[in-house]
Amino acid sequence: MATVNTDFRRGSRGGESVRRVREFLIAEIERGAVDVGGKLPSRSEVAKKCNVALSTVTAALKELGSQGLVEFIPGKGIYLSKQPGHSVSTLTIGMIGWFASHPESALLPCDDFWQATFLSLTAEAQARDIALVLIPKTEREPLQLDRITSYRLDAMISHCIEIRPQTVVALRRRGIPFLMGDRHIEHTGVSYVDYDTVGDMGRVVEMFWSRGHRSMACITVRPNTSATAEKWYKSFAWALHERGWAGNSRAYWRALDLPRSEMTSARLGEMGRREAEALFDLPDPPTAIYCRRVSIAEAAAEMARERGLSVGRDISILTEAARAEDTRFSVLAQPYAERARVWLDAAARIVNDPFELRQVVLPKEFVDKGTVSMRPNIQEGGPV
Repeated sequence: MATVNTDFRRGSRGGESVRRVREFLIAEIERGAVDVGGKLPSRSEVAKKCNVALSTVTAALKELGSQGLVEFIPGKGIYLSKQPGHSVSTLTIGMIGWFASHPESALLPCDDFWQATFLSLTAEAQARDIALVLIPKTEREPLQLDRITSYRLDAMISHCIEIRPQTVVALRRRGIPFLMGDRHIEHTGVSYVDYDTVGDMGRVVEMFWSRGHRSMACITVRPNTSATAEKWYKSFAWALHERGWAGNSRAYWRALDLPRSEMTSARLGEMGRREAEALFDLPDPPTAIYCRRVSIAEAAAEMARERGLSVGRDISILTEAARAEDTRFSVLAQPYAERARVWLDAAARIVNDPFELRQVVLPKEFVDKGTVSMRPNIQEGGPV
């Protein structure tokens, strides 16, 4: 056990007193008086115990804070962020999400957005020699914070899961900054990677509208929870409304209720075909369809051909993929490898500067392959 002289009488040089208070606090931490995430004694307690002025204790704590050892939470107190000597030169990052809990499912043939993100993150972490710890998600929160803390993580990222704001705050108090996998408005004071869903929907609507489409649809997937699909729907409808186009257009929304464990390309194609057939049977069928999976776009195109429609002339189809070459359709594309690099760069930044919040926007590139028609054979639709 480290021993430190606690006779810090007033009148000694200020710098020396600050150093000794700092060493005293580190010694207390190392002997286990405070665990990571635990609250340190108040400044007045430390000042009384060390026989120094409050300003001396404040200066010592600021030095510890600059090293990332402690965190000051206004109105709450001072909390231990990490143990002294815990280096961040080699990062240890915890990943929580559905595929982190079921990594074997990531190997199934599927064009799932989060599956590709998960695989890209693991590959990029390995290339950078970053220790990526998979944290299984329990069915209900709060998470097992003591277990998570025991991994001695530098940061946590969420690749496809919604975490309660209280959990993010609790992790932060334990010295683990959190990077959300998408923007969630209810989470304030949280770093996040913004996949710009609202912007995507706006670009899709403008693209279809500029080509004369007044009846359009979006087919997406609603895995396990409706929260994300609901956000996409609102973005789609709002993109029309905010441009003043809702009154003379018609928008359809179809969400496939499919658990992630069943989300294979074949299953997505089967359900996408069913939804496309339902859309084409409507009195005012859409002339433009945005499919958020390539396998759904393939199914919609097949159904269109069976109805005697030519893709790119009679009906427009747009999809989303990692690379433009991954599909024959016009596409909103962004390489998953680039996403992984941005993710881990952002995670490293919040480790080195945990008090600065980050918003990392990942816009996508539109590549027109001729499946978005210029002169669709359309009729004016009614209000949305």
